Amino acid sequence: MKNLYIKSFAAIFGMSVLAGCGENSWNDHLDGFEEPPIYSKTEAITYQLTQEDYGVISGLAANKALATTEEEMNALKAIANNKCFATQEEARKYLPAFFQCDDFPYFTLIDGSSIKVTYAVAEEAPGEVDYFKKGITEYSVTENDYMAAWESDEDFINAFAPMNPASSKLPGILKAAYPDAEEGMCVAVNYNEATTNPIFGSVSGSEWEMTDVIKNVSVDDELNIRGIVTGISTRGFVVSDNAGSICYDSGANGFSDENIAIGAQVNVKGTVSVYNRCLQIGKDNSYEVVGMDEYNYPKPVVYDGAMVDAACAETSDMLAQYVELTGTLSISGNYYNINIEGAEKQGSVYYAPDYIKEMLADGETYKLTGYFVAVSGKGNYFNLLITGVNGNAKSTPMHAPVGMVETVSKNAVYIFNGNKWSTAPDAIAVQPEDYAEMGMKYGNFQDDQPDTYLPLFLKKKLPYASEGDKIIVVYKYYSGKANFTWRRYILSGGEWIVYNNTESISEQFNKLKGEWKFDPSVTLTLPSGKGQALSTTYYQACVDWVFENIDKPLGSTSIKSGIGYVTTYGNNEYYSGTSAYQNNVDLRAASARTQYPKGYEGMSDEEIVALMKKRFEEEVMPGALSALHPDAVAIEGIDVLYTINFSAYDGTTAEYTGVWKVVGNAKFEFVSCTWNKE
Repeated sequence: MKNLYIKSFAAIFGMSVLAGCGENSWNDHLDGFEEPPIYSKTEAITYQLTQEDYGVISGLAANKALATTEEEMNALKAIANNKCFATQEEARKYLPAFFQCDDFPYFTLIDGSSIKVTYAVAEEAPGEVDYFKKGITEYSVTENDYMAAWESDEDFINAFAPMNPASSKLPGILKAAYPDAEEGMCVAVNYNEATTNPIFGSVSGSEWEMTDVIKNVSVDDELNIRGIVTGISTRGFVVSDNAGSICYDSGANGFSDENIAIGAQVNVKGTVSVYNRCLQIGKDNSYEVVGMDEYNYPKPVVYDGAMVDAACAETSDMLAQYVELTGTLSISGNYYNINIEGAEKQGSVYYAPDYIKEMLADGETYKLTGYFVAVSGKGNYFNLLITGVNGNAKSTPMHAPVGMVETVSKNAVYIFNGNKWSTAPDAIAVQPEDYAEMGMKYGNFQDDQPDTYLPLFLKKKLPYASEGDKIIVVYKYYSGKANFTWRRYILSGGEWIVYNNTESISEQFNKLKGEWKFDPSVTLTLPSGKGQALSTTYYQACVDWVFENIDKPLGSTSIKSGIGYVTTYGNNEYYSGTSAYQNNVDLRAASARTQYPKGYEGMSDEEIVALMKKRFEEEVMPGALSALHPDAVAIEGIDVLYTINFSAYDGTTAEYTGVWKVVGNAKFEFVSCTWNKE
């Protein structure tokens, strides 16, 4: 049963209150009564609005009467849906009616009482949030884009590099890709990035000469090869020097065929191993591209069916051999097999890159050139790493840019402001490598994985974030299809939590003559003694004011110079006596006279103390309040007062209360201080 607060002896009062509540409030009271709290003295209440309260506020007849335009009526309805106010002004307008309504548990508070209420107000989100709300388009940089970025169709790589960074090229690429982009468009861009600069052209002479070590090779031999890349697979490449050819196998290290080109000059290091009779650089291996050069293939050994069968029957390990054979292609899924006339065994295309696959079609007969590199399937498959189809072997395949270096895949988020493309501020994208590190096999999240992983991701990526920092995370999410989406997070209590673009506001309302009025007055207590953080903040602001406004005109160039009223410690002054060290007002006339004798020449102790008090009241504390409360504003019909409880020391410590009134934007005027009543 709903809690109902109606005193039987105050029915008339209750009915007047209910008139401002929902239309059916009176009917609600007919099923039973609960005694409300009766307040005989003024109270100071602290209250936080519940989610249900916003609906009540939105539906109050008194508030509907205040919404005089269609826009205001729609905004009032939105309070219930959004569970927050649009602005602080809106909250100040509609909260008083709620405090009068019986749905508010303290509606019987008497005049003179106050409520410090905490409520949610919609934060003015940065512009990029609106961009993200419109959706995220995905764009992958193409090979033509890279050519344009490198301004060459020969000397380029399928990636950006330190000498040609993505940040300088992506805005132009997006402008070309989306010539009719509208303001607010948001694009997640996928591109490749190299950590080192590519080398274009050949290296010759004493700097680099080919070796002749690829001969008489045995397992566990350690080789240092300077050679030319003469064949490419998705597992590695064939390197040839003056003596022979051998496979470089990436194995578990992974390999992208886009990171190498035929004709690349490479330095290769590693230990010889064997797999399926294929001698290869397969252990502790590494390579470096140092340049490009033309390469002319030797005359191939032409294999017929009988030679294929004989080669498959061999048991000895072998180096890569450049061969030619003719056969009909049979494609089944990822398997590309070659039927060779007169052979019992079959040819098998060895880990062909895409540019080779694009040349091949199921059921067609081809003359293939390439390297015989292995025998697989228990001696049934003659493995051919293809370099040419129907005699079109080239030193540089059509797909492959020159100057290859290792690259990694990257994501970046760009927004269009109506004029230009730029990276989205306060946004971070989950990178392909991040998904892999988190165990996401397909480079995206699904189900509730973002809830678990994104806070951990932010902790790792932003270890030095401060409390209250906000960030937008862009990531790929699979729900039938993988698409880019986003969330906004805030660091709260040391944890990253989803942020719904609201902030908590606490404001005070006072009840006067039966009506609740917004009262933004502030009361502060500044404890004396060392190590009081709040006190130190205010007193140091006082010291800073004296340095800037009094000591600098006297010729002081440093707050620790000690030539004016501020001491050499830079944390206390004797213009008004404030100390951010002891966190009090030091009214010792002797100390003031010692610090700056010229300022108090000919004055008695009593006159010095009176002058310091006056300066504290009328100059120093108002100046500090202006610096610390730049948003303080005067409100018509309300005395906005800042009441400060503080301590002063003149040999003994005494506590006092000072009051200052807001009379303009961040402008304060002295009202009273209890030390003047002595």
